[in-house]
Amino acid sequence: MLWIALRAPASVSSLPHDAAPDAPEQLALAWWALQFSPRVCVEQEAVLLEVQDSLRLFGGQRALLQRVRTEAAGQGARALAVAPTALAALALLRTLPVAEDVEAGDATTQAIPAQACTPAALQRTLDALPLKTLSATHAHVPTLQRLGCRTLGQLRALPRGGVSRRFGAALLEALDRAYGLRPDAWEWIALPEAFSTRLECMGRIEVAEGLLFGT
Repeated sequence: MLWIALRAPASVSSLPHDAAPDAPEQLALAWWALQFSPRVCVEQEAVLLEVQDSLRLFGGQRALLQRVRTEAAGQGARALAVAPTALAALALLRTLPVAEDVEAGDATTQAIPAQACTPAALQRTLDALPLKTLSATHAHVPTLQRLGCRTLGQLRALPRGGVSRRFGAALLEALDRAYGLRPDAWEWIALPEAFSTRLECMGRIEVAEGLLFGT
């Protein structure tokens, strides 16, 4: 699998627990991403797309990722991460600088921050990431830190039975999904059957042909 995670436009909170899924700007980014894969979903502050089956259509992995990175900036995306699993891509995305840390520039030409992880480096990369990069840990971070856990690798080193009893099975499930040990299940975005939006005219329109600029 090859997953791309795109950080939603600045109007969507960069804090996962404050994010408002299905915000208009986030949905617009998800609809735009459907041109690269039918497997697109909205997850907290990000848009995720699985593109493994699209690589050949777009000229290979390098060409596809370069195109997504370049064009996503024009759609308001603020960062991009690539990994073999969805939660790993999302975790990597959260290590990248937020909008105010990126030098100002034209969003249509400025390269957004990006980071990638190969399948061979997945475990090593995730092991080094802070706990907060995985959403399932957020409620347990203070307790885990008191136990000496500050990275996902240290969390994985704890006895699984004790982690399940103390923090719940959902935490272990999220870890397994991030590391590719358990399959994912996502609700894919679908384009609406009907679409409407407000069109601002440049001036007074007196003939029908004047509306063609909006088609």
